[in-house]
Amino acid sequence: MIMKAAAITGATSISVTNKDRNVTISVRDRKYDTASNFKKSLDTSLDSFNAFIAVENFKIVPAALEVSVAKTSSGTVKILHFKHRSRPLPYFTLPQLSK
Repeated sequence: MIMKAAAITGATSISVTNKDRNVTISVRDRKYDTASNFKKSLDTSLDSFNAFIAVENFKIVPAALEVSVAKTSSGTVKILHFKHRSRPLPYFTLPQLSK
């Protein structure tokens, strides 16, 4: 669904964000705030984070995934871990630097 939304909107980035305890995944163009985007609510979390992945670097088998975020003590997201719910396929990716 995320990759299809990225193709339709022409988005260049995927964002995994926790704002006000609501975790969302979205596709958007980080350079143009007024461009079309797509957002889906995932879950809740106490930790705040915001991580971006380039759409062209998001090479994951489409499926239901669990997302874990590893941060430094300063709160910077260092690693995103996507875990396939029905297969033993873990994916680790480094987020893009925030701009």
